[in-house]
Amino acid sequence: SGDKKKELFKSSHLLLYPSKNDAFPLTLLEAFSYGLPVLSTNEGSIPYIIDDKSGIYIDDLEKLNLAFEEMKENYINIETALYCRKRYLENFSLEQFEKNLLEVLR
Repeated sequence: SGDKKKELFKSSHLLLYPSKNDAFPLTLLEAFSYGLPVLSTNEGSIPYIIDDKSGIYIDDLEKLNLAFEEMKENYINIETALYCRKRYLENFSLEQFEKNLLEVLR
């Protein structure tokens, strides 16, 4: 947590998030904020958060090795990092959340 977590995100190239039960994965969103693509399972809201440019989600952990190889080959690059950061800012940042909430309440 804290500074250690920030340093880990800063020194990483992707987030591996093999959750088996996650309704709203804040760690995944935090990874996007650092420009990290995500490899995850398809639990909870994860399939609604990861799109084909920001990572991969799998339905079976048996597919993890193959998906990891695809991540290394296709998602660890500057274009993906910039896209993940942009996706976070446009969809999941606190400012965007507040703006969306106000729209719903009007």
